Amino acid sequence: MISVVLCTYNGERYIREQMESILNQTMKVDEIVVCDDGSTDNTLPIIEGLAGTTDTAIHIHRNETNLGPARNFQKAINLCTGDIIFLSDQDDVWIPEKVVTIINYFASHPTINVVFTDGNLMDGEKNIGSLWHSLGITPNAQKAIDDGFGIELFACESRATGATMAVRSTFEPLHTLNHYQPSHFLHDELLSMLALYYSQLGYCSEKLINYRIHSDQECGLGERLNNPASDDIRETSNLAFFWNQLALPTPLQERIAFIATRERRKRQPLGPFRMLYAICQYRHFYNKRWGSFLAFDIRKWAVNMLHRIIK
Repeated sequence: MISVVLCTYNGERYIREQMESILNQTMKVDEIVVCDDGSTDNTLPIIEGLAGTTDTAIHIHRNETNLGPARNFQKAINLCTGDIIFLSDQDDVWIPEKVVTIINYFASHPTINVVFTDGNLMDGEKNIGSLWHSLGITPNAQKAIDDGFGIELFACESRATGATMAVRSTFEPLHTLNHYQPSHFLHDELLSMLALYYSQLGYCSEKLINYRIHSDQECGLGERLNNPASDDIRETSNLAFFWNQLALPTPLQERIAFIATRERRKRQPLGPFRMLYAICQYRHFYNKRWGSFLAFDIRKWAVNMLHRIIK
């Protein structure tokens, strides 16, 4: 059974086109679970009108208070009854073969519980490029995921867009996301990180949605359109510090904390004892590749120190 989670909030501008693209898939979905977060426009009347034109079950739930994107998606996920749950934004368009492509992917990858895909970036009706290009999911990044370094990539940048995701309902963390996260952390970031930790995250390089860029988005790519994320697993960023707020499994929390430490170390004095301790940590987390990571960080540290001296 196939479920689609659709969270809405004042989305009348694009909701009809998105709903129709879901209903017109080459492989039919069984239910669409709509959780509306207090829309004051015609979003719900449009959906209700479409419900009368299809035999796909459309369940509409109106939130009494505004939950925000993360909590709203968690609520909708827990209301699904399907074996495979597709996540959907209200303003995109699905390619007709999206569902069948992902169902076939799951069938051929029985150990994968979460999958994300590429998409077409759309500015209005104009295709302006690849979603993965902005997210830094290059062939180099894909190899890094395959080699077990996905946590390094995802701890520093959001890489997997929830609008492209599908999840097996048997993936245990799916139904307890609120246990791990504060309300401002997005469901897709957390899902992908937990799936990486359990070695259950997969990716499909086909462009299966038209991801729309517009001014009314609650969440979007923002500056990353013109500044694609790095695909270098040795890079770090301040985002790693925010992961420490989450109640993640201890080994995952320790690894992300180390990534955050690497970011902080770039701006600190690097004496011999600290260097020795750092080498032990790098060997522990990165095995045979520890030298590459350490050399990269020392180079970054040296550049920062040089800038301080010049100033």
